[in-house]
Amino acid sequence: MDNNLSRKNNYEKLDPSDIPPDYYDFSFYVSKERMITYWHQANEILTRKPEKLLEIGIGNRIVSSILKCYGVETCTADINESLGPDVVVPISELQSKFSQGQYPFVLCARVLQHLPFADFENSISQLHHVTNNYLLLTLPVETLRVYIRFRITGKNPRTFSIPFPISLKKILQRLSLKHSENGKTQNFWKINQTPEVSMANIKKCLEKHFIIEKSYQVPEDMSHAFFILKKKNNS
Repeated sequence: MDNNLSRKNNYEKLDPSDIPPDYYDFSFYVSKERMITYWHQANEILTRKPEKLLEIGIGNRIVSSILKCYGVETCTADINESLGPDVVVPISELQSKFSQGQYPFVLCARVLQHLPFADFENSISQLHHVTNNYLLLTLPVETLRVYIRFRITGKNPRTFSIPFPISLKKILQRLSLKHSENGKTQNFWKINQTPEVSMANIKKCLEKHFIIEKSYQVPEDMSHAFFILKKKNNS
């Protein structure tokens, strides 16, 4: 097992509140594929032109830094004090730190899978409390795909993917010598990993509090699901 993979496995056994800042080192954490997802986040937000935004889950600050460069006043909140967020708070207690509808836009990118799915609906309720308009939520998807990138000179590239059965992914993981011997990770679940966390059930939970204005999986990396949600005021 190479050093980076061993380091990754060790970090992923930690509770999110205990992850050290060096987990987010650029050379270790940020891949080309991850940068693409940051572009999608920034694009969805800047298209809607919020004056200010609350980011739940501070991560490496790349997205919030981009937004600040484009004039969006950004506040960060995280359970992990060592990362230096503006507000230290678990997502289950957002109402204790933020007033009703305090921010016109809330970003919560790949955070909720770090909590048991039993906490999902309460987390969505907390996010509903703090936004007065939009929530951009991203979640991981259980998937196995082969990607094809097509580009004509002078034109934007297009990415296509071919899905394979999840059962094949599980077989490959078992056979891989690089697969962690200890299956414990920060992720409690991924969309479509089990019937309980199917895409249909996720959307059903979201629609109790929000209108799903747009949803998609990132074409360049279909393991990332995006939900652009507009607040329902009757929840």
